Amino acid sequence: MTIHLFAKTGLSLERLKTFCDVVAAAGISNAAPGDSNKQSQFSRQLSQIEEFFGAELLRRGRGRFELTPAGRELFQIVQSHFTAMADLADRCANQNVEVTIGAGESLLHWLLLPTFATFRARHPATTLVLQNLQTDEITARLIDGRMEIGLLRQDAVRPPLKSSRLGSIQYRFVVPRNSAKSVSEKTAWSALGQRPVALLAGSEIAAAIEAEAEKKGVRLDVCLRGSSYAQLIEVVRQIGCATVLPTFATQPLESTSDIIALPALRAFTRPMVLAWNPRSRALRPAVEKAIESLTALLREKLATAI
Repeated sequence: MTIHLFAKTGLSLERLKTFCDVVAAAGISNAAPGDSNKQSQFSRQLSQIEEFFGAELLRRGRGRFELTPAGRELFQIVQSHFTAMADLADRCANQNVEVTIGAGESLLHWLLLPTFATFRARHPATTLVLQNLQTDEITARLIDGRMEIGLLRQDAVRPPLKSSRLGSIQYRFVVPRNSAKSVSEKTAWSALGQRPVALLAGSEIAAAIEAEAEKKGVRLDVCLRGSSYAQLIEVVRQIGCATVLPTFATQPLESTSDIIALPALRAFTRPMVLAWNPRSRALRPAVEKAIESLTALLREKLATAI
């Protein structure tokens, strides 16, 4: 029963909105910069909410802001329910409902966007909001309700998140053809020693390739350390260098390059999932439908990229 929630004062939508605004801004002064009157109002409303629940929700002080466990739980609950109510208001007004999806830029560009036309045809009243974020930030936003869906590695999912398996990302050597003779697994390393190589900066795969090349006595001429797969592809097109790409990004180069699976790359196969918070899925029909469609579409996309 929920009747006891209304047996005492202190709880209101306005106060809960203030609580969410302060949490999102990481502090009262950030939520109302330069407005001392509003800051006092926010502080008073937060105290009233804490008095209502009989628990400290925020640890705050000079230069300090932190949610307590009770505050974190309340933020997740309120954020999810506010978003669900906004959905209902949008549907009643015949407005599109927004669903936010987080992933790395390469996954958004090469995996998600190619499925968008089909998704749009199935769900014309849903607006996808794409966010290019790191894995830890995506999981944090899924948990607290600021994001509905994440495209992640399987090992990044943690409670209370749920997920559906999509398939695996695999990596390939890409060596542009410069003669009638194709490069094979046996000749790949010697071919890499005969042309410049473009690698993704700071990646485990780049470090492993350079270590393996040194072990085999192959000197790599690394001409570029890029920050995205799109950059690597552009350099391959411009000067014919070799590179390493996930299979989903090799299609633009398949007609002009040899795409080679090598044992050195097998350790970097990454099982991928679509992840979500069960609370968001249960409260928001648009999220449930988006999860179902995207799971099927991305499974198909990954299956054809091997």
